Amino acid sequence: VGLMGSPGAAAYASMKAATHGLTLSTAADYATEGIRCNCIIIGSVSTPLVAHYGEEYRQRRIAMVPMQTEGTGWDIGWAAVYLASDEAKWVTGVMLPVDGGLCALRAWPR
Repeated sequence: VGLMGSPGAAAYASMKAATHGLTLSTAADYATEGIRCNCIIIGSVSTPLVAHYGEEYRQRRIAMVPMQTEGTGWDIGWAAVYLASDEAKWVTGVMLPVDGGLCALRAWPR
């Protein structure tokens, strides 16, 4: 929502946008000290929190995602491992979508 916007989600989207701005500013502020700051944009992830909405809701969420699947906590975790690793030593100020391609659409599917 923070990258794309969504009808009826102004408060939620503005908080996501604030997180993105904080990521960029923090990355700029601390880059000279070798400190990196990045943000993982989490897509539709299967969790117990959303499981109680039922299978129909789950299938609607999956249908919106270009990869036609939902992520897991492991998908998010591996992105965090990469960003925290030495392999990402030159990566800072990045908003990394881990969302099955949803942000690539640049608009919510109808």
